[in-house]
Amino acid sequence: MEAFLICLLACVALSTATKFEDCGSKQVTVKKVDVQDCPDGPERCTLEKDATKSISIVFEATNSSAREIEVRLYSWQNTWPWQFDDDHHDGCKGHGLQCPMKIGDTYTGDFYIMKGFPTSENVVIEWRMVDDKCNHIMCVHVPSLNGDFPFYSYLNSNNYPSPKSLDCFPYKL
Repeated sequence: MEAFLICLLACVALSTATKFEDCGSKQVTVKKVDVQDCPDGPERCTLEKDATKSISIVFEATNSSAREIEVRLYSWQNTWPWQFDDDHHDGCKGHGLQCPMKIGDTYTGDFYIMKGFPTSENVVIEWRMVDDKCNHIMCVHVPSLNGDFPFYSYLNSNNYPSPKSLDCFPYKL
């Protein structure tokens, strides 16, 4: 049953696509990102407060032998990172992944957008995976729009740096 659900999620992920930019994936090649209720192809995805969104990231593992994977989710507002308070830190449990990763793996997860989500014109969601040595496995940016602003968000990894201090938060897997 679990294999069927993973295949079903992969098929759903292949049917639609959300605009994304790779922000430093080192051990995978990201093929497609799908965020729930985000239209295909536009430059932005509206984020509504007090809501949960699902995400599916289809990638091909290139050289990951990591036995532990930590998942991190950030919101960048005007070059300032804000970490989502989620409970999906262990990427090896659930989410459609096995460690070490296999070619064609699909990551699935969800994130809650709190009522107190900071209001900003530029919002970029960063979904990142690191291994047990804090090496980047995967990083994607999804240009988003907080539902309070009609601002056309843009993506440029030079505008949204990933400082080394964010790479090794002391989470326990």
